[in-house]
Amino acid sequence: YKFRFYNGAVSGRICRFKIQRISANESTKNFNTTVYWKTIYDTSYYEVPERYLAKSDTAVVNVLDQVAKVHSGTNANGCKTTTNFILPQNTISWSYYIGVNQEGQQAYQDAAQNLIKNGGKFVTALSGYNPLAALALGATSYLVSLQTGENVLYRLTDGANASLFMAGQPYYQIKEGNVINDFRKMDPITGNLYFCLYNDNALEGIEVMIKVTAITVTNVYATRQIRKMDIKTHQEPYLKN
Repeated sequence: YKFRFYNGAVSGRICRFKIQRISANESTKNFNTTVYWKTIYDTSYYEVPERYLAKSDTAVVNVLDQVAKVHSGTNANGCKTTTNFILPQNTISWSYYIGVNQEGQQAYQDAAQNLIKNGGKFVTALSGYNPLAALALGATSYLVSLQTGENVLYRLTDGANASLFMAGQPYYQIKEGNVINDFRKMDPITGNLYFCLYNDNALEGIEVMIKVTAITVTNVYATRQIRKMDIKTHQEPYLKN
């Protein structure tokens, strides 16, 4: 119940009023007339589409596998050569191997045989798993550094610096070495990459095996319906007896 008071005069007025309850009987004499309020929660549910990661596919990608001929210093063709490659998308790690002549190639083959022989959790799980894949994943690769044999000077760089290398101009390299064989684990790099090779032997040409293997992870997403809650509130009056 509400009592409304209205003043039609220009000036204010002071009104005195009293509201009194007369109980019907003795049992209702102490009835509490105070109105209290409580919050009522109305809950409903609805569904919305959600995109989620269904799986991650790990793959071994053999990016480069070739044998480059590097002539001697006295050869008319010159003692420098380059070979280029581009890492695939979603590369998380990669590695390379460089080996000179039969000794360098045999060292890689020995590592591949030892990898198959000794097994490991990735051998059957990943198609194309090889010593370089093991190296890129931080597992045992069985690759060893050779101490005897013909050497090659190599540089890993980009296209612009590869051109400077061939022209005999100062250049920048990402990795370098003067080795019989070499192998490294690398972090992802974008762009067109080059291996620049130089043979410092004045009389004998060399054959250089170059291998590059990348580890890629491709995320596969799917859509599912998820249930969400919608909560609305309103106030309701009540009395305390």
